[in-house]
Amino acid sequence: MYEEIENSIVDKIGEVSICNDKKIFEFYNVDYEYLSPYDFKTYFNRKISFNKFTHNITFLMNYYIEIEELIHCRKYYGKHLIKNKRLDELINNSDYNDFISMIVIIKRLEYLSDYLEDESFEATYIIYLNNIIEVCRKNKKKYIDENF
Repeated sequence: MYEEIENSIVDKIGEVSICNDKKIFEFYNVDYEYLSPYDFKTYFNRKISFNKFTHNITFLMNYYIEIEELIHCRKYYGKHLIKNKRLDELINNSDYNDFISMIVIIKRLEYLSDYLEDESFEATYIIYLNNIIEVCRKNKKKYIDENF
């Protein structure tokens, strides 16, 4: 019985186990796009070890995209153009689900970066996260260049 439960909530990728049921943040509706809709305080406090920090970022990036995040993306970024296509149109087209997921993940990381700056985290944490964001943005640009 334990094995069935474990298999239902854990995806194994190589030797890394990723539990999709573990939430790394709380999502709140906000009134302005520059306000973070995420509450990272529980899983990214100032006393967190660097190892746990990197681990939580991995969970944050692999956590499934919630409907609330898509609504937020559509509300604040839907009119933005990507090679003459509105983001709102792309959200409604299932052919672009991977791309929309990529955008949501990048926004999560950008909001986390703002949180780290506001909470005066050590430079090591901020640099690590900014490197991840930079790689994600390059991948997004490459995807746009190849698919639009």
